Amino acid sequence: MTQKNVYRTILIVLTVACGLCAIASAPGALTVAIMAFDAPGSEHYVWAWVMSLTILSIPLWFVAAALLGWILHLRGWLRGSLAVVGVPLAAAAVLVGLALFLD
Repeated sequence: MTQKNVYRTILIVLTVACGLCAIASAPGALTVAIMAFDAPGSEHYVWAWVMSLTILSIPLWFVAAALLGWILHLRGWLRGSLAVVGVPLAAAAVLVGLALFLD
């Protein structure tokens, strides 16, 4: 196997992992983001909207990282593409690890 094929295989695995993380985090993001508006009148608070939209964007970060990773791979930036796709996965792993450790 050539070096490009190895990077492509790793990128495929990471892309599938990003897709699974996006699917797994979407229901939680949709549920938690709505909770920002539980208090009466909270729809007028800017920070409630910022928090809600930030939480809603979490699944989109996985999709954006996978797309950007493939764009970089096609441009010839093989290691950079793996780094871009791996960042949200590493962040998710840290958050899951903290949740398991602190629970």
